[in-house]
Amino acid sequence: MQVEFDVDALLPYVAYADSLVDFKDKRLIMRCALLETDPPRVLGVHETRMMDIRLPATLLTTIAHGRLLFEAKHFRSILQQNKGERVKLIKIDGKCKMTIGRRSFSVAIEDERDYPPIAIKIEGPSVQIPANTLTDMVGRAESAASKHFSAACMHGILLHLANGEFRVVGTDSSTMRFTALPVDSKETARTTVPVQSFQCVSALVDVSSDPVTLHFQPGGVVVTGPNGSILIRTFAGNYPAIDAVLARTYSCSTEVSRADLLGVLAQVALVRRVETAPLQAIFEADAINWTLETADDRFHTASSVAWPHARHVELFTVDRLREVLKSVKSDVMQLDIQPGSLLVRLNEPGLPYKSVCMLSTQQIYKHT
Repeated sequence: MQVEFDVDALLPYVAYADSLVDFKDKRLIMRCALLETDPPRVLGVHETRMMDIRLPATLLTTIAHGRLLFEAKHFRSILQQNKGERVKLIKIDGKCKMTIGRRSFSVAIEDERDYPPIAIKIEGPSVQIPANTLTDMVGRAESAASKHFSAACMHGILLHLANGEFRVVGTDSSTMRFTALPVDSKETARTTVPVQSFQCVSALVDVSSDPVTLHFQPGGVVVTGPNGSILIRTFAGNYPAIDAVLARTYSCSTEVSRADLLGVLAQVALVRRVETAPLQAIFEADAINWTLETADDRFHTASSVAWPHARHVELFTVDRLREVLKSVKSDVMQLDIQPGSLLVRLNEPGLPYKSVCMLSTQQIYKHT
């Protein structure tokens, strides 16, 4: 094998492979990525996903075809130290020599015959979504996914295609974040995938707004684009059904400003041990009155939002509301309130999808 390439051109693809493989895996072979020249592509394997990214035809100048298996993090580090350079790789008898300018040195490689085979089939119900929209939707759901729940599926996010709508959902059983995008599809599919599964999606397209296609199949979801495919293996287990959790009607609904809520929390922060104290709301004729009670103190403030009927309901703990507001970009949000839960509908300008966060004082999911 003998190839030449510009470091700056190949580095992003090696970085994608490095972000996919598990550098903590005790098996060296699972920390490696594979570079092939015919066709030119980079492949990576993880226990939960596989990556097959095609390289631009002009990226590699191939003198002799072959395959090169390298430890992803180490090879990435070498390239990062030589940005702007042109590199020549020569592999002979299981050894690899790298030449950069007048410098030549050996690079550690592994036997590619031991690498797990990568075969990605394209089948099953599908939906097409812009790559940047998919990445954004997944990022919002990931922020609510559980890190400590006993059920494995709760550590992932739900992908749900039904009734002309594509939903991405994450929940830790007390907070739920989901987004819903109208799509031109009549197919139905539902599966749960690990968080951070879509970190390589941008490698599948040349322009972030270009579409990728999700293919739902038994045991996995395949994401395809002009530059290749990523197979994401799915979690077993029953993820909570969104429609069963959400109330069909709410006892009260109103709009509040993000600044208003942040102002309330700024005052609440002065009270000791507020993170675990329940924050309550009383809806009166001319305001929403927020009340916080702790073992040591009672705090009360009001935000001027008109509401014609008095209501009282325990909503959420302060720290959970603060986490939601950190990720909100809209100035105004709609609150739908039901005893035991709060639905925050985020109206962010320019988003092609609906974004909703639900805070509950009851468990959304109970493991049996």
